[in-house]
Amino acid sequence: MKNILITALTIIVSTFAYSEMKPFEGTIYLVGSHLQSHGSTDLNQEGIIYFYMNNLPGACGTTHKRIAVTTNHPLFNTFSAMILSAHAQSATVNGLYIDSCTYRSDAWDLAVLAIKQ
Repeated sequence: MKNILITALTIIVSTFAYSEMKPFEGTIYLVGSHLQSHGSTDLNQEGIIYFYMNNLPGACGTTHKRIAVTTNHPLFNTFSAMILSAHAQSATVNGLYIDSCTYRSDAWDLAVLAIKQ
């Protein structure tokens, strides 16, 4: 059932996205969060949550094996809760990332996320 859901979401999301969607699966070993600009306290900027997984390729030509999403994303709260829950449980996650680094120049853009038990 989850594979059908991910396939359907891939088709829907890929019709709106210009970049290629890539699947991922594994466990999250590190979660972090910061403002768009590390050295600023300007509260008018976006926040970012990101997570690292060993089996991801380095994002956009870097060595950072991570996926990110910003606070202006409509699913930010949902994604954040799922990421933290999966990390706390050492649960396997899978989903899709967009083959671009829009949110952060060294992190893949998150598109779809699911937690497996």
